[in-house]
Amino acid sequence: MRRTILPLLLICLLLSACGKKEAQTPPESGHLASAAGLEADTVVAVVDGREVAAGQYLYWLTVVCDEIQDYYRSAGIALNWSAPLENGTLGDYAKSQALRSAALYATVESWAGRYGCVLTEEDRSAMEADWAEKAAAAGGEEAYLARLAEQGLDRSAAEKLAEDHYLYLHLCALAADEASGLWAGEAELASFFRQQGYVTLDLLTFSGENGESQAAEAFAKLNGSQSLAADFAALRTAAGGAEDYPKTLLPADGTLPAGLAAAAAALAEGQLSGIVETEDGWAILLRLPDDTEAVRQDLLDQQLQTAADEAQLQTTEAYETLDTAAFRASLGREETAPENGEP
Repeated sequence: MRRTILPLLLICLLLSACGKKEAQTPPESGHLASAAGLEADTVVAVVDGREVAAGQYLYWLTVVCDEIQDYYRSAGIALNWSAPLENGTLGDYAKSQALRSAALYATVESWAGRYGCVLTEEDRSAMEADWAEKAAAAGGEEAYLARLAEQGLDRSAAEKLAEDHYLYLHLCALAADEASGLWAGEAELASFFRQQGYVTLDLLTFSGENGESQAAEAFAKLNGSQSLAADFAALRTAAGGAEDYPKTLLPADGTLPAGLAAAAAALAEGQLSGIVETEDGWAILLRLPDDTEAVRQDLLDQQLQTAADEAQLQTTEAYETLDTAAFRASLGREETAPENGEP
């Protein structure tokens, strides 16, 4: 099980390199700052002494706003950035979430400096190779730069975010090094595992016309097993499914369908679930001993996010006066009511 807290840039770069768009005049790389009425190097916030420039912040604001817009469209709800929320408006919420992302990247840089993480020649070579691969997939460097520019990034800004990702990978390596200051002992891992509600599971799935009877047969065999984990794994291998199991996960994180998630959360260590019917067939779960090592880097992620959330943060007048709705309108991304006319 592994999630990374710094995936957005890599996803963004991957998406920018795939799919064909109609020919259009590429925007200037600083068009986000222009749309906000700012210079790209205008400081919008300071996070533990690290300045966040408008060019970087507005990239995150665009990402957040696009995600919110997609959600509202899929829900059939008209989007209004002035809609009141508990602590301001929807536009204010978007601004704060973008600032949270920017603060996280600043925190990674701060921690990298604290723990002596620097970019290596291997990192530089990997970034160059990744750039060349994405450019080729986009149809050439000019086309790739145009797609980055649509997201408000020039090559320098994109590489800066990529550098932060590689610094994060160095922090992950330190977290896995028993001799480093980022190493967490077994007691700390076990406490984190329990507090977050992780479970380590194995999974058997059955589908098709005979799926239910196959599940019943497997369940009967497992009920009489003297070596439950080994026999469960053998049945899974024989069935040819769920190749990424056993795994450690959070039952409610969307990895499992709702029915299986509820069953997983209710299991005690060493306990076998009943036969659970799913949309795709039938499944049986086995709760295994906690694999606390599997959450080592998730603990680092939480520590970094907590540090970012607790960082000394100062915003400037440029941030305070930034209007999300006006910014989106200047980009030509005014949100319209859904076609079904729902409120």
